[in-house]
Amino acid sequence: MGVVTVGELKPSISGKRSFRPSSSTRHVTEWPISDVSSDLTIEVGAASFALHKFPLVSRSGRIRKFLLESKDPKISRINLSAVPGGSEAFELAAKFCYGVNTEITLSNVAVLRCAAHFLEMTEEFAEKN
Repeated sequence: MGVVTVGELKPSISGKRSFRPSSSTRHVTEWPISDVSSDLTIEVGAASFALHKFPLVSRSGRIRKFLLESKDPKISRINLSAVPGGSEAFELAAKFCYGVNTEITLSNVAVLRCAAHFLEMTEEFAEKN
């Protein structure tokens, strides 16, 4: 899959998935954890995220429109280099799409809001978006 700067999702003692942050670059094959192989690679700057279309199109109007308007019905790669906040902000937004709990802090709230606006993550697409 791709190389991204992320931590890994690991099952915790309770069986729920949790995020273990890391500042190192990892080959990510477990993120997100799924029995279904990824069908979409999102490139943000130098990072590549191997993800699934359904969680993204259910929350992001921009990704939904991009896939619907694409002339290639089997599109598997999207470049979103203009995401405000870069790969770190996109990673938080993608985790939200997958239902992974992410901490919103004073240091990331503004960039996360800008990324959500860029990705068109509004109530129109999903409740509590």
